[in-house]
Amino acid sequence: NPSPGLYNYGSTMDMSGSRLVVGAYTAGSDGLVYIYSHTNGVWTLEETIVGTLPDTGLSVKLEGDRLLIMNSAGVDLYTYDESWILSDTIPLVSITSIGLSNNYLMISDGTDLKIYDWDANLLNALSETITESQYAERIAVSGDILLVSSTKTTVTNVLPVIHYYSASFDRSETKNLLSLDTKTR
Repeated sequence: NPSPGLYNYGSTMDMSGSRLVVGAYTAGSDGLVYIYSHTNGVWTLEETIVGTLPDTGLSVKLEGDRLLIMNSAGVDLYTYDESWILSDTIPLVSITSIGLSNNYLMISDGTDLKIYDWDANLLNALSETITESQYAERIAVSGDILLVSSTKTTVTNVLPVIHYYSASFDRSETKNLLSLDTKTR
């Protein structure tokens, strides 16, 4: 168990199979990430990753034996092989949301969404349209479905929207899945 009163413990979490990852980005000097496993009804601390950059554990995403950990300077990619091993880092100045699905990494900065493969190769970049600001403020991904929010618009009669992308994550396949209806607030 973490120390009593650990500030921001659990402010971000993710789970895959019988493994739980919990971020505590203000713990220690640069943040901590706790990795637990669940076996026979018991949660056991498997490993603690100690941050080497400020805000380590600000966001975490787990899929099988792959783990993304966000910090103030980018996203660290870890692979599990008897312990969690740092395999790569994607340096970015500003990050608002991260996603991981089918070995694709999604990283947004509030104006652009970048899609990488597990080897940190940039595959695609989706950017805001003229009428949107804060495109990709938040993202959600599951399997081959990616949802991207646009929380503000610069045009009076255009409403905030959630964009839907299919497996190729190509903007040409986007659909306005949900938008705010001012009549049903």
